[in-house]
Amino acid sequence: MTTFFSKKFIIIYSLMLALIISAVIFPWQKEQSQIVIGEPAAYTIISPTSLDYNSELLTNNRRQAAAAAVEDIFVLNPDVRDTQVSLLNKQLNNIDKIRSDNISAISVKESAINSLKIKDLSKISINLIVLMSDDEWQMIEDESKNILTKIMTGSISLEETENIKKRIDTYISSKLSKDSQLIVTEFVRSFIQPTLIVDQERTAILKEQAKAMQPVELIIVNQGDVIVNQGEIVTDENFETLGEIGLLKEGFAFTTIIISMLKSTLITILFTIFLYFVRPKSLDSLKKLILFSIILITSVAVLNIFYNGFFNNDNAFLFHLLPLLTFPMVTFVLTELSVAFILTSLIVLATVLISFDSLNASFLLNNGIEFSRNWISFFASAIIAIVVLRQAERQQQYIYAALASSLVSILISIIYWASLSTISFYDLSLISICTIAGGLLSAILALGLVNFLSVPFGILTRVKLMELAQLDNKLLRRLQDEAPGTFQHSLLVGTLVERAADRIDADSLLARVGAYYHDVGKLISPAFFAENLSEKSPHESLDPLQSTRVIHQHVTAGIEIAKKENLPDVILNFVQQHHGTRLATFFYRTAVEKSPEIDPELFRYPGPKPQSKEVALVMLADSSEAAVRASKDHSSERIIEIVDEVIRERFEEEQFDECDLSIKQIRIAADSIASALIAVFHPRVDYPEPSKQELINRGIYSKLVEEETKNHKNKDGTQLSLGSIDESENIK
Repeated sequence: MTTFFSKKFIIIYSLMLALIISAVIFPWQKEQSQIVIGEPAAYTIISPTSLDYNSELLTNNRRQAAAAAVEDIFVLNPDVRDTQVSLLNKQLNNIDKIRSDNISAISVKESAINSLKIKDLSKISINLIVLMSDDEWQMIEDESKNILTKIMTGSISLEETENIKKRIDTYISSKLSKDSQLIVTEFVRSFIQPTLIVDQERTAILKEQAKAMQPVELIIVNQGDVIVNQGEIVTDENFETLGEIGLLKEGFAFTTIIISMLKSTLITILFTIFLYFVRPKSLDSLKKLILFSIILITSVAVLNIFYNGFFNNDNAFLFHLLPLLTFPMVTFVLTELSVAFILTSLIVLATVLISFDSLNASFLLNNGIEFSRNWISFFASAIIAIVVLRQAERQQQYIYAALASSLVSILISIIYWASLSTISFYDLSLISICTIAGGLLSAILALGLVNFLSVPFGILTRVKLMELAQLDNKLLRRLQDEAPGTFQHSLLVGTLVERAADRIDADSLLARVGAYYHDVGKLISPAFFAENLSEKSPHESLDPLQSTRVIHQHVTAGIEIAKKENLPDVILNFVQQHHGTRLATFFYRTAVEKSPEIDPELFRYPGPKPQSKEVALVMLADSSEAAVRASKDHSSERIIEIVDEVIRERFEEEQFDECDLSIKQIRIAADSIASALIAVFHPRVDYPEPSKQELINRGIYSKLVEEETKNHKNKDGTQLSLGSIDESENIK
């Protein structure tokens, strides 16, 4: 046991457990925010902490507004005039070529001019251009060039461009006909462009100067401040604030890893302290520690999946549907009360640590009373479930435990509802339904897991013990049929140890069941054991050493039978250890009479010595019962002496050195065994012979008188008495 509670082992175990829990708590699923910009907030979000930060969003907005307020700097670009005049000349030359074509039809020429895509030139103007004389056309060309050059020589801004286009007719000579004026107007309008362009460099400098003059926007958030109310549209500013506080999940940050490790470390440290100082017997092997670790890790995983995968404001009541009670119930049945209690405490701690994360932290701050109700409900219901479950000797106890724990949890919710009004009656109804369903689900899972886990981890449950205690068990039935004396002896030893175990707070059921099976090895050769002997003992034809080998075989053969019948290791210990490392004293002493130098080790049981209180009690009761039965004196004083002699021998042989049985407990057990044996072997009172009236009432008196007359004397000459006729009347 010390191996598994050594400092080195506990340190290695704790590190491994912490790493595994850290991996379980870590949010391996890709983290996504539950807040979307432009969408209504699912619930009111309150800042869980105080924070001052420079708002990059608001600062940028202010700077952009300042930059937008700076007017563009314009400069005259003379190249624009030259370019536009050149384009006009080019188009006029193209039209000259089309007009000079004497072969093409008028419609073809119109199409050709139209294909030049002069923006403001109408179809009417195109028709007039094709039909007019060369002199008229020349006047239009000259007027168009002059007006465009004149207009484009000045400074024209983008805003002024349209006004100038509307006033072109003021620049045209009145000497031109109205048709020619129309054509000139359309030509010039098509090529007018702003001559002022933005000075990008100077404007950019002024805008940057305007930005630089704007102060950084400092945002102050106090703990408890409402960031966004339920139903409000989430703005960019809200989203930035949530991100700064850390209420948005955006992938795997380094802090997420550190926080996960710190959480798992805290859980592991608390259990390590418990393990090192309490040193529970039910966790004294590697198998059992692995079992506890699996249960703890699974419970943490369930919590993590719920809070990081399904939890939100609308389904918070589903916490009560989680089968969390399964874990303390299974732990209690497979280990002991203290281990179940520490597991319950660790689950509560894990609930706090996992729920107080990300957006859950804001919900927790806003609904702290609700969270406290969840934790209190689970802790109280788990304790009640353990108490009601007790040793789980019957399957219905799981259902009783689930119902009792559900009732307590609902009662706590009702107290919160009545006192604090933190939940509505509708919510209370949902919580109650989920609590009952979760409790029943926990009971069903617990029952299944207990049976599933007990076998591979070598744990003997109370239900299994109750099954083994049934006298119609296959192996006990064989013992009853093939070795009836051994069977009766085992039953009596079981009765003796059960009573003694109760008095010293040992496991009375385990002790009784172990007593039932401790001599199953005698099935190999039952006739060689005193309780099954016929008139002649088979040992008469064997020497002491041969007899010893046969007697020793009931231990080794018993182990093989127990393994073949799949008896639990705990029961196998009774078979293996109930004689410890004692000598087969009867045959050893017989052998010593013939050969004083014979090696006593040849007569010693293989052992080991009893490793538990229960096996030690079976050793005492087994030897005491056999010794008392072998004694001809069954007086109370003699029985007490025999039991004391048995105890003294075992002490001298150091048979109790490897179990945790104290001298006081041995004394109490001895008194219990002695008093029980006195009751079993108490003297009987001989009843008087039946009276004449009894014989008359039974209708046999006259018949007996007649018989007595005929056979006045029996064969050996002894006078028969009426009382000797029916020996069954002598009740013992």
